[in-house]
Order: sequence, then C-alpha cells, then structure tokens
Amino acid sequence: MSTAVVAATVCSRTQSANPILYKSMYKFTNSSSEAVSANQYPSMDEQLDADIESILKCLHRTRDSMTNISYHRPIDTNELAELVFQARVISRNMKAIVNRHFDAKEEGIQLQRERELTALEQQKRGRINYFAKRVSISIKYSTESHLAMNGNRRDKRLQLLEDSMEKVDKHRLFILLAEGNMAPY
Repeated sequence: MSTAVVAATVCSRTQSANPILYKSMYKFTNSSSEAVSANQYPSMDEQLDADIESILKCLHRTRDSMTNISYHRPIDTNELAELVFQARVISRNMKAIVNRHFDAKEEGIQLQRERELTALEQQKRGRINYFAKRVSISIKYSTESHLAMNGNRRDKRLQLLEDSMEKVDKHRLFILLAEGNMAPY
C-alpha cells in the first residue's frame, strides 16, 4: 500500500471532519518526487517557511487527533502507531525538502562564483586589474560566510521539525501511560 493511501486511511478514520490534515498529509507524503530549485523563485525561503508552518500545524493536529482517540474509546495501539508513523513520514520528507533547498542554494552560489571567474578570465585586462577583480569576486562569494549563514538557517528549520516530532512522540507516550496500556508499541 502506498504511503499516500495509508495517510488517507489514517486521516479518514481519525479526523474525517478535518480535510486540512488530510491535504497536508497527502501533499508531504508524496514530497520525495518534488524538485526544489533555490534560484527558481526569489521567495523560496518564504515558501519553505510556509510549508514548514503547515507541517507544524499538521503535526499539532495529529496530537489533537491522538487526544480525541483516547477520549472517545479505548486506545487502539495500531491506530496510534499509524498516526505516529505518518507524522514521522511527513517530518522526514519535509526535512529532505529543507536539506535539498539549502544544498541547491550552496550549489548556486558556487556556480555563480565560477561563472564570474570564467567571465573574468575571458576578458583581456592587465594582471593588476585581473587580480583585483578576482579578489573582489572571492570576497563577494565567500564560501565560508555563505555556508555559515545557510547552515544556521537550515538548522533552525530542521530543529523546528524535530521539536514538533518529539512532541508527537511524547504525546503518544503520555496517552499510553494515561490509559495504563502496557502493550508494546
């Protein structure tokens, strides 16, 4: 059974009245086939942040649905395990999207630097102008500073996703402890 079908069945059983959760789960369980290009749109970071925010809301709704399951009937550990599994799949896919986005950004910066250096070499100027221009290009595309900035941005977004997934895991544990269920996960 494909992941999207599992997500649809889990959502239809637990939160049939909440189509937003179903939409979010379906969108991000199939996200491994999406291509992310950092230079395609100027607002890719904003779109990425909006997608991360929707994933965080989806994971919050997953916790709410776990609570609803425990209130209405005895806990079915398989249903709870399916919800946690789908939350993990969504979180992993979004982490892959974030990593791909920032890898593409770093590659784009290196590619721009190489293009400018190639264009500079094709110009027939004096040695002093050549070296001065090369130094300015090297400073402009300082790899270490761009890597540090991108690394911080990447880590911040990944930490949000990891924290949210950790909350889902803790919530599952609290529900199982509150129920007094000693069944293995």
